[in-house]
Amino acid sequence: SFVMEAARKYFSLKRFKTPKLKNYIYDLAILVDPNEDTPPSDKTALKLFEKAAQEIGFYVEFITKKDYRRLTEFDALFIRETTSVNNHTYDFARYAYSEGLALIDDPWSILKCSNKVFLYERMKKHNIPMPKTFVITQTNINHYLSLNHTFPMILKQPDSAFSKGVFKVENHKDFTQKAKHLLKTSQLIIAQEFMETSYDWRIGILNNKPIFACKYFMVQGHWQIMDWNQAQVQDGNSTTHYIDDVPQQVIDIAIKASSLIGNALYGVDIKEINGNAYLIERSSTSVIKGFTLPNSDSS
Repeated sequence: SFVMEAARKYFSLKRFKTPKLKNYIYDLAILVDPNEDTPPSDKTALKLFEKAAQEIGFYVEFITKKDYRRLTEFDALFIRETTSVNNHTYDFARYAYSEGLALIDDPWSILKCSNKVFLYERMKKHNIPMPKTFVITQTNINHYLSLNHTFPMILKQPDSAFSKGVFKVENHKDFTQKAKHLLKTSQLIIAQEFMETSYDWRIGILNNKPIFACKYFMVQGHWQIMDWNQAQVQDGNSTTHYIDDVPQQVIDIAIKASSLIGNALYGVDIKEINGNAYLIERSSTSVIKGFTLPNSDSS
C-alpha cells in the first residue's frame, strides 16, 4: 500500500517538458533604438522581421549602440535606426563591413544618402526628373535672391531626414531669413520647387529590384508626411500596393535612382503629377513598417 500511494503521488505531479534547443544557421543582429521617436521600422515590423528570419534559420537578437563590441558575435547586421554619418550607425556599418558581416545598410550608402547635395548632383547628371533644384552657398545667395522665384519653395539641410530639416517658405522675405539662418550651420543648402500632392509614392528597392510599394499621405492640414510642429509628432496615413499596380514610370525612376547609389536597401520617394513622375528623396534608411497587403491577411 505504501508503494501504491507513493506512485500515485508521484504520477499526479505536473511534469514539465524540456524544450529542445533549436540549431540556427546564422546569427542576425538588428540594431535598434528603443527610444527613437520615429524609427524606420515600428514594433510590428520588427516582430515580422524576427519571425521571417527564424523561419529560414536565423537566430535574431535586437541590439543597441551599447553592443558595438559584440558585433563580431554575429554573421549579419540589419540597421533599423535612422542612419547618419554623424552618429553610431555609421560606425556600426564600417565595423560590420570590415569584419565581413552581411550588412544593410552599407557605409557607402549611408555616406551618399546622407548628403542631399551629392544626391541632387548625381541625379541631375543622369537626367532623373526632379523638381527644379538649386544649391545655395554663402557666395551665391545674393545672386540667387535677386532672381524672380515662384513661391512657395522648399529649403533643405543636406542631412535632413524624415521631414526634419525641411522647410517651406512662402515669400521672398521668408526665403531670405530661413536661407541665411541655415547657412550659419551648413555651407550648402538645397532650394527646391514646391510640388503639392496629397501623397508620395515610397518604393522600396533592394539589390536594384522593387520589393514593396506604399503611398504616404500628407498629415491633414500639413504639407509633409510628418508634422514635427505638434506637441506629439504626427504622421499621415499609409497604404500598401502591389508592385504591378504602381505606374511603370514610378518604378523605373525608383530603380534607376537607386542604382546610381548602390545595390543596398533604399526607400525612394516619388511624386506623381499629371501623369509625370518626379524624384523627391532617396534614403538609405528605408522606412519599413508593419503593413497589410491589399485584399490579404499577410503582413
